[in-house]
Amino acid sequence: GKSQCLQCSSGTYADRAGLSSCSDCVAGTFSNISGASVCKLCATGSFQADSGTSFCELCCVGSYGSTSGLSSCSDCVAGTFSNISGATFSGVCQFCSAGSYSRTGASICLECMPGTYSSIQGSPYCSACAAGKYASALGVSMSSVCTLCSTNFYSSSSGSASCLQCPSGTFAKSEGSTFCRSCGPLEKLALVFQVVPGVQTNVSIEELLSVGWEVCDEQPYVQPTTSQLIDSCNGTFVLFGAKASQDSQQLELMAYAEREILNKLVAGQSSFSNGAYWYREPGNSIGFYSGCGGYSYPDISSQDCWSRLSWNLDNGMGGFRAGCSVGLNSDASWRKVIYVINIDSSNIPRQCVCIAGTCGADGQCDSCPAGTFSSASASSVCQNCFVGTFSSTQGASACQECAPGSFALTYGSTRCDSCGANQIAAPFGSFASFGVQTNVSTAQLVSSGWSLCSDVPYSEPTTSSMLDSCQGSYVLFGTKSSACNDRLALMAFARSTSVLGKTNLSSLTADNGVYWYRLSQKSVGFSGSHDVTLNAADVQASQCWSRLSWNLDQDCGGYRAGCLTGLDKGSGWRKVIYVSSRPRPFVGCVCSAGSYGSDGTCLNCAAGAFSSAPESAVCQGCSAGSFSSEAGGTSCGACPASTYSSSPGASVCSLCAAGTSSLALGATSSAACLTCAAGTFSSASGSTVCLVCAAGSFSSAAGGTSCGACPASTYSSSPGASVCSLCAAGTSSLALGATSSAACLTCAAGTFS
Repeated sequence: GKSQCLQCSSGTYADRAGLSSCSDCVAGTFSNISGASVCKLCATGSFQADSGTSFCELCCVGSYGSTSGLSSCSDCVAGTFSNISGATFSGVCQFCSAGSYSRTGASICLECMPGTYSSIQGSPYCSACAAGKYASALGVSMSSVCTLCSTNFYSSSSGSASCLQCPSGTFAKSEGSTFCRSCGPLEKLALVFQVVPGVQTNVSIEELLSVGWEVCDEQPYVQPTTSQLIDSCNGTFVLFGAKASQDSQQLELMAYAEREILNKLVAGQSSFSNGAYWYREPGNSIGFYSGCGGYSYPDISSQDCWSRLSWNLDNGMGGFRAGCSVGLNSDASWRKVIYVINIDSSNIPRQCVCIAGTCGADGQCDSCPAGTFSSASASSVCQNCFVGTFSSTQGASACQECAPGSFALTYGSTRCDSCGANQIAAPFGSFASFGVQTNVSTAQLVSSGWSLCSDVPYSEPTTSSMLDSCQGSYVLFGTKSSACNDRLALMAFARSTSVLGKTNLSSLTADNGVYWYRLSQKSVGFSGSHDVTLNAADVQASQCWSRLSWNLDQDCGGYRAGCLTGLDKGSGWRKVIYVSSRPRPFVGCVCSAGSYGSDGTCLNCAAGAFSSAPESAVCQGCSAGSFSSEAGGTSCGACPASTYSSSPGASVCSLCAAGTSSLALGATSSAACLTCAAGTFSSASGSTVCLVCAAGSFSSAAGGTSCGACPASTYSSSPGASVCSLCAAGTSSLALGATSSAACLTCAAGTFS
C-alpha cells in the first residue's frame, strides 16, 4: 500500500529486494549512510557494543582491539597499563614498575600503599609487610624496606604503615614483635639498659647501643672539653669512655653515673656513683677512677692506672689520660666519647623479671620455697637460708635471724630450734656462708676466723705449689677489684680437700653449694653451676656472675671474675685466698658461759670454779685469793677485806680471826690478817679494823678480842689505853671503869691509903 520504497536509515540495512523492513547493524558493525545494503565492520582499535549504530568508538585507554568487527576491546592484563585510546595491539600495554601495581584495564599504575610493596615489574597486586614490620612510604619496591618494629612497639597484622607503642605496663622485648606482653603475678617490668657498674674495660659499643645508650658527643682527645658540652649531654645516666681510634668498635674503658651526681660535684671532692669515684673542677679536669690512690688535676696517679680517665676541663686543653696512657691532650687518634640514656625513653628494652622472693627465667617465675629466699629481682635461683636464719613461708625476700637462745644448724632451715639447758646459740657472724657470695667484707672474714694466705694481681701466674701452701681445714677463693678494696666482689669456700683436690671435667667436686675444679695446665676455680667449659679457663656464659677461674701452672695469670673475662693481662683485679683451721665453722648450740661439757651435754660449773666463755670443755678453779660461791659462775670474785683463801677452788673465803683485821682484797693467806695492837680489839671474825678501847677500859695485850673495865681504884681518861692509871696515895675508889681521877675519893681524917 506504499506509493514508493523507503531507504534504510543509518545504522540499518536491507541485504536483498522485497523486504518490508530494514535490519539493525549487529554489534561490532555500523552503517553511517542511508540505504545501506550491508553494514561495515568496526576497524581495528575500535568497537561497537550496541546494534543499530552509525559509528564505532575507539578502544578506551587500558584496552586494545587487534581485529576488526569487535563488540568490545580486550583489557590490558593486571600488572600492565595503557594510556593510549584506539590501540590496535597488546604491545601498547606496558608493565607497571616495581613499587606499583594495576588491575585489569588500567590506564595508569597505582603506587603501593604504605605497609605494602611490589618487588617486580608487572605486579597485579602489592604484597603486605608481615606482622611485626611496617613501611611508612608510598611505592615501596623492596621487601627489605619493611622494617622490624622497634622494641616496645608492635604491629599485630600484616600491611602496617606504622607500629604501635606498647600500652603502659606492657612491653615488647625484641624487635619485630606482633604483640606486647604483660608481666605475670610474680613478675615486674624492668628496664634493660644498665651495664656492669664500676670502671669497665673492652666494652662493645654495639652492645651499648643495643640496650638504649645514645651518643651525645665523640671527639678527638686533642679537642678541648668544656662545661657547656658536658652539661648539654642530658640523660638520666651519663657515660664517659675512651676508644683508641675513630674506627674502633669498643671502648677501652668506661664508667657511668647519674646525671644528678655529675651536676652536684664540688671542686676538691669526689663522689661515688655506680662503682666509680667522679670529680669535676672547671678550669682543671673532669673524670673518674676506681677508688685507690685518690686523684689530682689532671689525674696523674699511677695506682690502678687502668681504671683512670681524666679530661682537661675549661682550660683550652684536650683530654689527658685514658687508663694507663697519659699525655693524650695532643693526640688526634684517641677519642673522648659521651653516651646518655633516659630511663623513661620508649625505645629502651624492657623485660619481665621475677620479683624478690621468687626465681626463674623466661617468664617462668616461682615463689621461693620455705627455707630459701631471693633478695633481689631477676634472680634465676633462690638461695638457701644461711646457718642461723630461717624462712617458714614461701616467697621470702630475706631470711629471719633465729631469736636469742635458738639456732638453725643447717642451710635452708624452715624453723629455728631452741637450745637445751645451760646452752646458747653460737653467734655465726659472716663466717658461715653457703654457695657463691658477692660483696663480702674482708674485715668480717678476718673477725670470723679466716686468715689471709695469698693476695696477688690477676696478672701473676697461679701455681700448684702456691695453692698447696695454703693449709687449713677450709679454703676460700675470692677476688677484689683493686688492692685497696676491702670487699670481695666474689667468693666461695669449702673444705680444703674439695677446693684443692684434683678433678676432671667429668667429676667436679660439689661442696658447700659450689662446684669446684682443679686441672693442672688448665685452671682452678669454682662455679655456681655444674656446667663448666675449660678452654683453658672457664669460658661458660651461663650464670656468669657465679664463676671464678684462674689459669693454673701456665705463664698467664687469672682469667675471670664473675662475668668479667680476659683479666690475666693486667686489670687491677686481685686473686685472694683465705684459710681457716677452725674445726667446725657451723656450731649450733654450745655450752653457755658458766657451764662446760661436750657432745650436747652441758653442766654448771661447781662452786669454786667458773667458765668465762661459751663452748668451754672444762671449768677452771678459782685461784687462791678468789672464790665463786654459787654453781654456774662465769668468773671468780676477789676475797673481800678481812678474808682470804689460801687454796685454789674456794667457794668461800676464810674470815680473819677475832683480834685481827685486814683491809686487803684478794688475800691468799691468814698473814694478811693483822693482830690488833694493845689498847685495841676486834671482837668478831672478819673485822676490817681494830676498835680502840673506850675511856674507862683497857686492853693490855696485842690481839685482844675485847677491852676490860678499869678495876677499882683505877681509871683511864683517854681511849686506847693498854693500862689503867692508879688512884693516887691518899685516895681510894670502888668504881669500875672510871674515866677520870675524879673517881678517886680522898681518904677521910683518921684514914689513909
